[in-house]
Amino acid sequence: FTVNVQNIEELTSAVLRYSAAYNSASRSGFSATATRGPSGSSLPAYYLEQVGTAANSVITDVFNLNNNSVPVEIAGGSALNWRYFFPIDTAGTGQYTFAPNDVSVDAKYKSLLGTNVTTTISNSEVITAGRLSGGRFWFMATDKAAQSISYQSSNGQRSHAAIVGTASWYAGTSTSTTGSWPYYLDQNGYTVLNCTGANFSNCLANASVDIDDVGIIIGQSIGLTDWGTLDDNNFEDLEAWLDGGGVLYHVIWEHTNGCCGGSTTMTQIQPLFTTWLGSGHGLAGVNGYEGRIMHTFADLSLVSGTSLDYTGLSGKKYYTNASGGINIPSVCNSLADGGGSGNSVFFVCDPGRTGSAGTFVGVADVNSFQVNYSADNANAENRDIMNWVTGLGTGTATTSTYNLFEDQVTLAGQVYTDGMLTQYFNQNGYSTSKRVFAFVIIPIENFAASG
Repeated sequence: FTVNVQNIEELTSAVLRYSAAYNSASRSGFSATATRGPSGSSLPAYYLEQVGTAANSVITDVFNLNNNSVPVEIAGGSALNWRYFFPIDTAGTGQYTFAPNDVSVDAKYKSLLGTNVTTTISNSEVITAGRLSGGRFWFMATDKAAQSISYQSSNGQRSHAAIVGTASWYAGTSTSTTGSWPYYLDQNGYTVLNCTGANFSNCLANASVDIDDVGIIIGQSIGLTDWGTLDDNNFEDLEAWLDGGGVLYHVIWEHTNGCCGGSTTMTQIQPLFTTWLGSGHGLAGVNGYEGRIMHTFADLSLVSGTSLDYTGLSGKKYYTNASGGINIPSVCNSLADGGGSGNSVFFVCDPGRTGSAGTFVGVADVNSFQVNYSADNANAENRDIMNWVTGLGTGTATTSTYNLFEDQVTLAGQVYTDGMLTQYFNQNGYSTSKRVFAFVIIPIENFAASG
């Protein structure tokens, strides 16, 4: 076997898949040749897939030792879209190895976006499997026919979501906190950045994320938001982001007289409307009132010029603790009337009416979407609204095909270059002037087999 490698680490961790089958075997004396894969197969010699969401992702940061699985981002996706489950015993004398008599342990390939697609490799179809105790290396060999599986490889949206504003108003910091903004953003396929209490531009830079990688921004606060460089020149950069398809949710008022910094927020957001929609489409004013109020969302499916699907909100109840009605621009939809003609506590500037690709969602109550808000048992339906907002997207989901090799061998682990191996062997007392054999995953530039 001749393996040509370059001393370039393209991926820190990867999954390598190939077929253990072969065809056209021939022998002459002590020389033998064969072609990898079954006869007639059009699949490549191997697939090399990125573990994690970036080229520098480390396998030990993303694997799951409890269910023995490794996630990857298959080419064409914008997030983790596939997970490999290895049929490995988790206890006893067979720990970290394939347990053929344990019928409850099967191998699985599972898509992670959209409707989950799971392909099970039954216990009887697994030849061998195992992993190192620390999870740096995994392997699995199967005896199963080739398959082509359709799965959703992309949500059709940008990869990140960001939460901005005053940290004290940010409730729920974890994607596992049911009912929080991070929870619903994560459920809708975003990687969440918590930029509350920080300069937003710096927050993006520190995460190596460009504004064009952000699909939705949640401004769940009142008072000034530190946008950083995005508020230069009256929000021209943020306006361009909205025009390009971004979704912005922002609290822009807080009941009578703009309590608690709400009037400051209104003043700050006004230039964005003027820049984005023009001088005749700003926030005209406020009609304030107070009290615990319940609003019902109208059915806007027949409203002229709308392009979003509002059926998920029709008839829902929106509970507020203390709110003020906003005189919204005529090209925005008033979804929950606030007690006066043209006034709303919740509105959506629909792409179909604004002429922009993006969507602006405005709300006049900072309390309504907090995790700990429980007035009038509001959580259930208010959280439906949160889920609707975080599900707004401007892209189209992408469907791809996952090709499963006949008799597939799947390897997962950290990628090593020849230079890294030389350093490792030298540090551990091995002589690199002698032949050294190592079992590692390497990026293969050219593969030829003869004898």
